Amino acid sequence: MLDKGAEIIRQAKEERKNTKMDKTRIIVVEDNIVYCEFVCNLLAREGFRTVQAYHLSTAKKLLQQASDGDIVVSDLRLPDGDGIDLLR
Repeated sequence: MLDKGAEIIRQAKEERKNTKMDKTRIIVVEDNIVYCEFVCNLLAREGFRTVQAYHLSTAKKLLQQASDGDIVVSDLRLPDGDGIDLLR
């Protein structure tokens, strides 16, 4: 049973390597450095590329350089604004 589960996980990882998701960058916007690094580490363990932004201004600069498919995970309360401002 464990061998079958391990095989399913291996196949899923192989399939993800062949998808656009493997090229997707996740921008994590969080002013708490510990939380930001924690989230980035979790995502990196799953094979995602992450970029950290501790301020809204940094996140906006990163979004100007963003490509199609990039994802943003944002805190709502930041020192220089809120995560909702990223949507505007």
